[in-house]
Amino acid sequence: MTPELAPEEPLPRRLGRYVLEKLIGRGGMGLVYLARQDELDRHVVVKIVKADLAKDNPELVGRLRREARALGRVSSDHVVMVHEVGIDAGVPYIAMEYVDGVSAAALVKKEGRLPHSEATRIVIGTARGLAAAHAVGVLHRDVKPGNILVGRDGRVKLADFGLARLCDGAPDETALTGAGDMLGTPEFMAPENAEPGILDERSDVYSLGVTYYALLAGRVPFTAQGVMATLRKVLLEPVVPPSRHAPDVPPDVEAVCLRLMARDKRSRPRDAGAALALLTGQIPAVAPMPVDEVDQATVLVKDAQERREASRWLDKAERHLDEGFPGAAEMALENARQLQPDPERLGVLARRRFMRSRVPRGMNCLELDRSRAVALYVSIEPLELPPAEAEARARSRGERLPTASELEAIRRLRDVPANGFLTVKDPPPG
Repeated sequence: MTPELAPEEPLPRRLGRYVLEKLIGRGGMGLVYLARQDELDRHVVVKIVKADLAKDNPELVGRLRREARALGRVSSDHVVMVHEVGIDAGVPYIAMEYVDGVSAAALVKKEGRLPHSEATRIVIGTARGLAAAHAVGVLHRDVKPGNILVGRDGRVKLADFGLARLCDGAPDETALTGAGDMLGTPEFMAPENAEPGILDERSDVYSLGVTYYALLAGRVPFTAQGVMATLRKVLLEPVVPPSRHAPDVPPDVEAVCLRLMARDKRSRPRDAGAALALLTGQIPAVAPMPVDEVDQATVLVKDAQERREASRWLDKAERHLDEGFPGAAEMALENARQLQPDPERLGVLARRRFMRSRVPRGMNCLELDRSRAVALYVSIEPLELPPAEAEARARSRGERLPTASELEAIRRLRDVPANGFLTVKDPPPG
């Protein structure tokens, strides 16, 4: 049942004690092979970092070792076992237990969606493995159907601890890439991924809940182009219940699924052990979960993320206005309005945008006080008529002569010729 992929390049037939038989996977870290260990007459999975990548990206080798350390800590029938870590001919590798079966993602791709009983069985098995990891201080951080293996015999095992975090006080080297991009699968990331440094067991529980949703509904609840775009949906949009996509999902199953992926992590089970109790009916889905008071600040994750994004859009709007692009400014302002912008700054910029869009022909919009969006439409023309007649004509166009204070402010901003006839027009209210 293990698929074979076309090899990318020739490799040594043997790595350490393992004979490589076929390529079965590839990813950012390297390649995954089905291999055979002749001494014990068994198949294993060998994950490697190619020599050229290992030389140029020592972080990949570090991730391979961290995966081995994480797997070495966890003892569970529902987690793949690590056999060995080594380097042969300059190629770092890790040898792991081989599960003869397919991933839960492959099952969903084949079936469309799974019966709720089978989906629940798979998620319970995954929760058992995840609970064993949490019990020894390991966060998985990439729980998803593609990392859950279902054997021919029905066994369920959690795999791929490449992004695992050991809660041992060591620096978190897997949270970001060198470019500052988040690692992981956006569709399964918890909302708190928008804020660095506050992930805990409940973040894994959220990913477990989204996995449950995907198995039940045959689709993930949120998807978009890019990590932050997806997280924005996770933060802002309501979850469509899985029963909308799969009407046969029972209400109690749906309630458990939605509880696992609660937006406020204080409403989720505190770890995978508590999630397992919820899944197996040991506690009701509506029972309140314990809340750690030290996590009160995380309730503000959504608001903080929205405010930062709104501020970026307002910065863009102001830049577009300064450069004379009111249309682009309006688009930026509209994006900001969908979030939580500073209302005073939004009002000022919206006023500036409004004035820019309503400038009468032959006049300029002169901002006397940008911080308060105080402006006048100003016209400076040669004095070709007697002053009284020029003023009468200006009034017929709805213009007027500036007051002394306005004239002083205008002269600070503009050169007014000695023979120039200056009139102003007040922008419409609003």
